[in-house]
Amino acid sequence: MKSILSLAAATVLSAGVAQASTINPGDFLVADGTTDLSRGTTESAEVQVYAEQFGVTVGAGAVTVDFLAAALAPGAATSGVSNFASGSALGAGTYNSFLVHYDPAGAAAITDVVIDFGETIVGLILSNSDGSTLLNVSDAIFGSAGTYDDHLGRRTESADSFSVDGSVLNLLSLSTNAVHVDNVRVLTQTAAVAPVPIPASLPLLLAGLGGVAALRRRKS
Repeated sequence: MKSILSLAAATVLSAGVAQASTINPGDFLVADGTTDLSRGTTESAEVQVYAEQFGVTVGAGAVTVDFLAAALAPGAATSGVSNFASGSALGAGTYNSFLVHYDPAGAAAITDVVIDFGETIVGLILSNSDGSTLLNVSDAIFGSAGTYDDHLGRRTESADSFSVDGSVLNLLSLSTNAVHVDNVRVLTQTAAVAPVPIPASLPLLLAGLGGVAALRRRKS
């Protein structure tokens, strides 16, 4: 019986299916000029999230993404993309960039990993192909690590799936083989704080208070 249980445990470990987890901004790592994200240098059974560049301003149509979050139904499962087919142009604006990085030792898979970025997800870049290496190209715009894996395999595949809802990316399933890493670049924007309107009566109130103060000074 003991040998049967040991065999079952070994089978689960070799499949590399990690337990569900939640990753919050406090758990993020920082990608700087010394960070090496090529395959095998950051091996972990867990998904890692790296904060890249913040406050990157781009013009309308200057960046192509695989998915705009606004075009996805909140919380709906969406399949990954390995070879770029058709994307969307990112609107003009200022964005923050994060890289989801999965580099297990050997072939492995994870399910239901929830990542809360703390600000609105706008776009996702997750494809790399001979015709359009979106991930590789976007390194020059949003990347901050010293080294990125430049293999075309640093991407999702059609068997992978995810969902987006506001600031949350749920990796419903993500798998990789022994010779590739999986990357997803997530672009976010900090929600603008609407200015508080000044009541129309406030200027009159301030003028009245000023008049009362002046009157008191004359009497004194």
